[in-house]
Amino acid sequence: VCVMEVQVCFAFSLVALLGVADAQVPHWGACPEPSIQPAFNLKRFTGRWFEVARLPAQFEKGRCIETNFTLTSESSALVQSSEFLKGEVKRIEGTAVVDDLKNPAKLGISFSY
Repeated sequence: VCVMEVQVCFAFSLVALLGVADAQVPHWGACPEPSIQPAFNLKRFTGRWFEVARLPAQFEKGRCIETNFTLTSESSALVQSSEFLKGEVKRIEGTAVVDDLKNPAKLGISFSY
C-alpha cells in the first residue's frame, strides 16, 4: 500500500465524518422530526420533573437533574433546573413560552446564564 492511497482513504473518511461532527448525537440524514403530543396542556405539565435518562448535552454534565415548571401565564412558565456537579448543586433559570397556540406542545425555552 502506498502512502498516496492511505492519504486518499483518510481524506474520504474525514469528509464522510464531517456531516455528523457538529451533532450532539450523530446520525445519518436529516434531523429527525419528533411527533407533537396531541392535547398538550401546559398547566398539567407544571411541577417538579426528575430526569430518568438523557442524550449527551453540553449544558447538562452533572447528575440528579431536576426541573420545576411554574405557570406564569396561560402560555408561559418559569423553568428552574438544577444538577449536582463536582460536589455542589448548580442552578439555572429560564422561561418556557408556547410560541404557537395551535401547537402548545412546542415550547420555546430560553435560559439566562
